[in-house]
Amino acid sequence: MGRGGAVAGFALLVAATQIGWLTFSPVTTRVALELGVGVGAVGTFAALFPIVYIVVAIPAGRWLDRRLETALGVGAALTAVPLVLRLLAPSTYAWLFAMQVLLALGQPFVINGIPAAAARLVPERARPAAIAVASAAMFLGMILALVLGPHLFAAGGMVGLEALGAAAGLVGAAVTMASLAWTRPAAEEGSGRQAAGTAGGWAEEWRAIGLVFRDRAVWILAGLLAVGIGIFDALSTWLEPLLAAYGRGEAAGALLGATIAAGVVGSAALPGWVASGRRQKGFLVVATAFTAAALAMLAASQSVYWMAAWLLVDGFLLLAGFPILLDLVRRYVGLARQGTAVGVMMLTSHAAGLVVIFLVQLLLPYPAAAFLLMTAAALVGLGLALRLPPVAEAAPAAEAQPFSPG
Repeated sequence: MGRGGAVAGFALLVAATQIGWLTFSPVTTRVALELGVGVGAVGTFAALFPIVYIVVAIPAGRWLDRRLETALGVGAALTAVPLVLRLLAPSTYAWLFAMQVLLALGQPFVINGIPAAAARLVPERARPAAIAVASAAMFLGMILALVLGPHLFAAGGMVGLEALGAAAGLVGAAVTMASLAWTRPAAEEGSGRQAAGTAGGWAEEWRAIGLVFRDRAVWILAGLLAVGIGIFDALSTWLEPLLAAYGRGEAAGALLGATIAAGVVGSAALPGWVASGRRQKGFLVVATAFTAAALAMLAASQSVYWMAAWLLVDGFLLLAGFPILLDLVRRYVGLARQGTAVGVMMLTSHAAGLVVIFLVQLLLPYPAAAFLLMTAAALVGLGLALRLPPVAEAAPAAEAQPFSPG
C-alpha cells in the first residue's frame, strides 16, 4: 500500500469521527420524534464528545507516545465498530447512547494521533502535508454530517442517516490498520513506540507527563488552540441566535457552512507553504489578528455580504491554524512526547471552548457585546502567538528534547 493511500485512509478515519459526533445534530428535532425522547436527550449525543475528550485526552496521548500502532488501532476500532453497530438498532435511544459513548472514547486517540500518524506513515518532508490532509478531513467530516444529514434522513430515515458514518468508519479503519501493519515506518524515529522506548512504570509515566506540563511552548500552543476552538465552538453554537437579534438568523447556517468550507481549503493549502519557509509564527500572528478584526466587524455591521466576506477569509486562516499547531508540537517537544502534548492542548481547548460557549450564552441578549467578547479572546491569542519561540530554534533538537521545559 502506498503512503498516499495510507494517509488518505487515515484522513477518512478522522472524517468518520466527526461524522459520528455530528450525525444527529442537523436533524435533532426529527430524530427526537423518531426515538420518542426530548430534544435535549438527542443533543446529549453531541455534548458527550467534548466532555469525554477532557477526561481521556492525556491518557490517550500518552498511550500514543508509548504504543503508537496499538493506540491508533484502538482508536480505529472505537470509531468503526460503534458506527457500524448503530445500524443494528438505529431507532433505540439507549443503544445509540451507548454507541456514542464508545465513539467519544475513540475520538481522542484518532485526533491526538494526527501528528504521530503522519510521523509514522510519511517521510519528514511530507509530514506537514499529511497533517494538513488529516486536519482538512476533520473539517470536511463536519460539513458532510451537517449538510448531508437532513437529506440522508429524508431519504432513508435513521438507517440512511447513520449509514454515512458506518461506511466512512469501516473503510477508514480498515485502511488505517492495514497501513500500520503493512507499511514500514517512514524513518526510524517515525514510530511512536521506538521514539518513546519501552521502559517505565508509573513513575516514568508521571515524569514524561510532567515534562510536557512544564514546557512553556506547549502551553503557548495550548492557549492558541483554546482560543481558536473556543471561538469556533461559540460561533457554531450561537451564531443563529446572535444574528436573529438583528433579523439575520436565517443566514447563520449558510455562513457557518461557508466558513468551514473555507477552512477545509485553508487547512489543505496553507500548512505546507507555511512549514516550508518556517512561517508558523508569522502566520499565527496574522490569523489571530485577522480573527479579532473579523469579529469586531461582525459587531459593527450585519449585512449578509459583509459578514460572509469576513467569515470566509477568517475561516480560511483560522481553521488552517489547527494543522499548523499540530505540526509545531512535533517540532517543539519531539516525537516521544507529541501525543501527550496534543492531549494537553486538546484538553485545554475543549475546556476553554465550554467556557467561551457559556460566556457568550450569557451575552445573547447583547449580541454586539458577545462578538466583542470573542474579539477579546482573539486578542489573547494574538498575544500568545507573539510569544511563540522561533521554529528555527526548536527544529534542530525537536526529535530529542522539549524546547523549553521549566
